[in-house]
Amino acid sequence: LMTCFILLVFLSCGREDKSVTVAWNGSDKEYLIHMDNVKDTLYPKLSDFAEDFEFIPLETKEECLVNRGEYFVTEKYILFKKRRFGILQFDRSGRFIRTLARYGQGPNEYTRSGWTVDEKSQTLYMAASAKKNYFLRFNLNTGEYLGDLKKAMQGKSTNIEFTPENSLLVNPFAKFKEGENEYYLYEQDLSGELLKTFEAPAGWFNVSSGKNLFVFDGKARYELFDDGSIFTVKKNRLVPFISFDFGVTNTPDRVGYCSMIMEYETNDWVVLEKRSVVKIVDDIIYFESTNYIFDKKEEKVYHQGPIHFDPTHQGIYDGDNKSLSIQGNGIIHFVYQSIDFIDQAKKALEDDDFTEPYRFKLKRVAGLMTENDNPVVVVGRLLVEIK
Repeated sequence: LMTCFILLVFLSCGREDKSVTVAWNGSDKEYLIHMDNVKDTLYPKLSDFAEDFEFIPLETKEECLVNRGEYFVTEKYILFKKRRFGILQFDRSGRFIRTLARYGQGPNEYTRSGWTVDEKSQTLYMAASAKKNYFLRFNLNTGEYLGDLKKAMQGKSTNIEFTPENSLLVNPFAKFKEGENEYYLYEQDLSGELLKTFEAPAGWFNVSSGKNLFVFDGKARYELFDDGSIFTVKKNRLVPFISFDFGVTNTPDRVGYCSMIMEYETNDWVVLEKRSVVKIVDDIIYFESTNYIFDKKEEKVYHQGPIHFDPTHQGIYDGDNKSLSIQGNGIIHFVYQSIDFIDQAKKALEDDDFTEPYRFKLKRVAGLMTENDNPVVVVGRLLVEIK
C-alpha cells in the first residue's frame, strides 16, 4: 500500500508584512494574497522594468485610419485589429502595408477572435469564435492566407497562445471531456494533432465564468474570472500560483463582491486589478477598480501608485493603464491618440527636468504630427532584471 502525501508548508511572510502567505506544493510555490493586509504603496517608473523605447506614428491615409481596436507588436510589424473592419498591418516605422484579414462571416474572415504570432516564421494564428473546426493562418511577410489549421478539439475558442515549443495552447469557451475527466485547456501541434490536455482541478466541474490565458517568458498562466485565481500551466496539469482572500464572503452579483484580473506580468511583478461591486441598479452592476503590484521576489503586495512613464514624462493613472500592454514576446507598448501625444509632448518639453534619451525623440515626432493623425505607438522592451 502506497500513500501519497502532498506536503503544504505554510509560511507567513517575514518582516512586518502580512499581505502574502506562501505555500509549498512539492517544488512549486503558491501565494495567497490577503487583500485587507496590503498597506504600502509602490510608485513604479516604466524604466524600472522596460527600456529602448521608440515613438512610432502610424501612417495616416484613408485606407488605414485607426479608431477603437486592439494592437499586437512583433519584431517586424504592428498589427491593429480595427473594430468591425479587419486587421491593419504596419511596419515598425509605422508605414501602412495592407489590410491583412477582414472582419466578416466568410471562410477566411473573423468576427470575435483572439490572435497570436510565431515570430520565427512570421505567421499570425487567429482563433475566430465562428470557426469551430479550424484556426486561421496568415503569412505576415506576404499577406498570404496559409490555409485552415485544424483544431485538435472541435469547439469555439478565441484565446490561444503560441509556445516556445512551436505549439498552440488553446482555451476553449466550454469544458470538454475525455472519459471521466474534464478539461478546460489543451495543447496542439501546428498540423492539428492533440499533444496534451490539462485536467481541471477538483471543484471546477461547474465553472461557467470567463477564463483567460497568458504566456510570458515561456511560462503560461491560466486565470479564472470567478475570483481571479491564477494557475501555472505545467506538464499536464494546472498548478495553483496565486489566490486571493478578500476578507468578505464573496457572492457574485452582490454589492461587495470582489474579483481580480491579472493585467500583466513582468520578470519580478504581477500587476493586478481588483474590481469591487459598489452598487446594482436595475440589474446594472457598478464597480470600482484598484490596482496592485505583487512583487514575486519580495513576496509582498503593494497598492500601485501612478506609473511614471519616462519616455513622455507623464504619470499614468489606473484608468489609463488599459492602454499599457506587455506581450509574451517581451515587447511593451502604449498607445497615444495624436491630440493627446501632442499635448503631452508640449508639457514634457516645457519641463527642464525632462532630459535625454527621450527629449529629442519626442520633440522630433511631435513636431511632425497634427491632431487628426493616426495614433502614436510607444514601443519598448522588458528588462531581463527589474531595477
